[in-house]
Amino acid sequence: MPLGFDFNFYGNIFNQIGMSTNGFLSFNDDNLQDSGTSCLPDVNSPNDAIFVLYGDLDIQSPDSGTFRQTFTECPNTSGGIGPCTIFMWKDANHFTDNEGPFFSLEVILYDNGNILMQYGPGNPEEGNDSTTGIENDDATIALEYACSEENSITAGLAVCYIHPDSLKQDCMPPPVTRAVPTLSEWGLIAMAGILGLVGFMVLRRRKAAV
Repeated sequence: MPLGFDFNFYGNIFNQIGMSTNGFLSFNDDNLQDSGTSCLPDVNSPNDAIFVLYGDLDIQSPDSGTFRQTFTECPNTSGGIGPCTIFMWKDANHFTDNEGPFFSLEVILYDNGNILMQYGPGNPEEGNDSTTGIENDDATIALEYACSEENSITAGLAVCYIHPDSLKQDCMPPPVTRAVPTLSEWGLIAMAGILGLVGFMVLRRRKAAV
């Protein structure tokens, strides 16, 4: 699906991306059905990917779905950032929990290369059986936020990945951040609770084709 702008991901420029129901985006459409959980880096597919909550998720309830929307000026900022595309997994559940509980998550891709992941309430595993992070095309570089770590992905969490070439050193103002050591050429800032879930209001306008 189109991003609406050129996006720099580990030095490669993309304007198309695939969205998996299993909680990740990939610039390689061949691996969108993968549902395993592996720590990063991992040479096995999927690669070239943004793992928001990579696991065996289910998008089957009547109110659930995957959605995307591109904006010429990102609505969750005070201006000055420019275009962004928002992807949302609404009312997802873990495959083994057919009756729920259901939860929503999203990721915002900015045209400056920054990435913002945000998590709503209701996820009973809280990161215990999922992977969150980013990885390049041949798994030689990755930045993992969490991998099957209990209480690592909690309600209200927001994780911002800062591209090294971005002049904007946060994902949305006002930046109230907790710095995390840089693990690769990407910088990482974790912002729990402060950012909230302000982006969710704009996500229901367009259902993503997967």
